[in-house]
Order: sequence, then structure tokens, then C-alpha cells
Amino acid sequence: MNSWSRPSAAVVAVLLSAGLVSACSPQDGIIPADDSDETAEEAVPSNEPTVENATSADDVDTSLDVALQGVDTATESEDGMAVSFDKDGGEEAGMHTGILVDETELRTVVTSQDGTSVVETIDSGEAEETVRDLAPEVEVPLLRAMAVARGDSAGMVLEAHLEDREGELIVWHVTMQGPDSENVVVIDARNGAIVPEGDNPVEEQNIGGDPDAED
Repeated sequence: MNSWSRPSAAVVAVLLSAGLVSACSPQDGIIPADDSDETAEEAVPSNEPTVENATSADDVDTSLDVALQGVDTATESEDGMAVSFDKDGGEEAGMHTGILVDETELRTVVTSQDGTSVVETIDSGEAEETVRDLAPEVEVPLLRAMAVARGDSAGMVLEAHLEDREGELIVWHVTMQGPDSENVVVIDARNGAIVPEGDNPVEEQNIGGDPDAED
């Protein structure tokens, strides 16, 4: 009779199984890293989007403000991305809209004061490094950001440009001319949310911060 009985075989099988489990188990409390759970770090959105279609400007009513009309006219005249607006225009008469072309070059489109026609297009050379770096991350068009600013603050748009803020935020900084004074509205350039401003970002839970505020 074979001395290798079925009960003995079962015991050996259990021991072998236990040995395999032990070999595969974490040692000394160290758990192997799970590469499948690795995700790229993303900037936390500042808030809920102000409008549902924040990444499009197709339904913006440009008749509400000559600034909106000017940016719309300038954008249609050049194959590029609007990255700035200045209603005053400085030395050049008319409203100025900066258009980033081919991700590097800046063209300044000067429109009439009513924003309906192009007066002149100026080749402004290479865009500033900040603009070149931030532009690819922008999801909300300048025209939409200006419309959001008008919805938040009474008045007309005077100026707008891109900025980066703490927490990896990219924002549109829009200056409004109100009934009595100028006011700034800051909009998350990724989702269209209005970002709060203040002198003490941490205590006031001000996500955007104020780059000009003293420490």
C-alpha cells in the first residue's frame, strides 16, 4: 500500500499554497506601489463655471458693449487667439486687441471706437513669454471672459489680459468701468468661474490671490 495517503497530500497542498501566499504578501508592512492608480496632478478649479458653455463665445451678445464688438471683429480678421484688449489704445486711436498668431507672434488689431471695423493691424513681433506659456492652457476665450465680467460687474470693459496665479490657476484679469469707479473681475481661464480677489488670500479663502498684494 502506498504510504502517500490522501489526507497527507491535502496537508502538503495547503502548506504549499500558504507558502505561495506568504511569498506574494507585503513584507514588514510595505505594500507594493500600484502604478495603475498613478494620475497626473491637476490644478483644482477655482469654482463652478459661471455659464454652461464657458469654452465657447458663439452665443455672446456683442451688441451689449463696444469692447465685445471690437474683440469679435479683431478675432474674425486674424487667424489666431485673442489674448488682450485695451479700449484706450494708448497712442494709437481706436481699441486694441492682441491676437496671438502661430503660438508665438503677436498682432495688434486696431478697431474703430464702435468696434465694427478694423482700422489697422500692427505686427507687434514676438509675444511676451508669459503669454506664450499661458495661452495653450486657456479654455475660455477672451470674448467669453469679458461677457462673464459684464455679468458680474455693472459697466463697460476697459482692459483685459492673461495672468497666472497661485495654485497653478490661469486667469483673465478684466478691468471694468463702473458708474463711479473702476472694478476688476478675475475669471478662471480654464472653466469660466469668477475668482475672488483680496489682500489676504489664505484667511479669506481667496483662491486666486492678488499678485499686487503685500505679504
